[in-house]
Amino acid sequence: MKKKILIVYNYYYPGFKAGGPIRSIKNICDALGNEFEFYILTTDRDINETDAYPNIITNKWIRFDGYNIYYSKGGIFKLGLIYNEVRIIKPDILYLQSFFNPISWRTIFSSLNYKKKRIIIAPRGEFYEGALLFKKTKKKLFVIFSKVFIKLFSIEFQATALEEKNQINNLFSNIKVWSAGNITDLPIKKLEINKAKENLSIIFVSRISRKKNLEFIIDIFTSHTFKNEVIIDIYGPIEDKDYWNYCIKLSQNLPANISFNYKGFIDYYSLQEIYQSYDLFILPTHGENFGHAIYSALANGLPVVISNNTPWQDLKEHNAGFVLDLDTKKFANVIEYFFSMSDKELTNMKKDTLIYAQKYYNLSDSIKNTENMFLG
Repeated sequence: MKKKILIVYNYYYPGFKAGGPIRSIKNICDALGNEFEFYILTTDRDINETDAYPNIITNKWIRFDGYNIYYSKGGIFKLGLIYNEVRIIKPDILYLQSFFNPISWRTIFSSLNYKKKRIIIAPRGEFYEGALLFKKTKKKLFVIFSKVFIKLFSIEFQATALEEKNQINNLFSNIKVWSAGNITDLPIKKLEINKAKENLSIIFVSRISRKKNLEFIIDIFTSHTFKNEVIIDIYGPIEDKDYWNYCIKLSQNLPANISFNYKGFIDYYSLQEIYQSYDLFILPTHGENFGHAIYSALANGLPVVISNNTPWQDLKEHNAGFVLDLDTKKFANVIEYFFSMSDKELTNMKKDTLIYAQKYYNLSDSIKNTENMFLG
């Protein structure tokens, strides 16, 4: 009999605004649906949305793409829902997508009467130093408070990169940490080159929040002078409206040759078609355990310039991009370097970027490691 895995997370397909966790869940279920019986307990709307997904059946389990999904009506998990579903499903594993999300701990405490299960938490970059800076005191106290329950319930963790594993072990002692990277999509096969010599087109793809550090990009172009035209297009849902308004205010100080445009949010598959029309992907994030948007750019042959707060540390040696400290001068120097590149040099870099993504995909043991994690 297949092991039953219950995934409880606020958002799932057809939603996409919550970013990487949705993609991670779907890729796991698609890859391992024949080996395990997945149950996804979620809500009926995307992050920060008041309207439900159209044509979605709510408040009952439905079979979709080979696994089971329950969309809770009203965008919330009603009192007793998680407790009842755990009691009915009797999962072998509770697989939770966040350490700090209250729903994860609500799920843990709702399942106390059901002893025959493992609990695995995928913190998904929440323990990176930069990510811990936000609400620092609350997070520090919560980590201390949680240690007794982690030990009491024998909670296990998933790390998708070595650095994340080290971070978890530094916070919690004598726990089981599984190394299982994110399962990815196949890179594109055909590369299109569209470079306009007179300008540089840059794309930022992420949720608009302090963690993703959009303001840093604005600082690059307000604190350093560029002779050429730069187009910066922003894609992603506005998660933090106050922060977005702050960024808009900062962007008013950009010089005339810097075009700063918000393009709204777009679903993952449509985004793949857009990547190839840009010269450069940028993400000065404070912390990512993987960075689906980063991989997606690489898998579409788009060089990336990112902070050193992600697992993608070897880009420069493969001519696929740059990994930098959060120093505006260093980012500015790299942008100037892209301006100086010939069409041939940029074409070669895009080809090398795609080769890098293809090698990553071919060498990845993420599916096997994730399967081993669930098998225990």
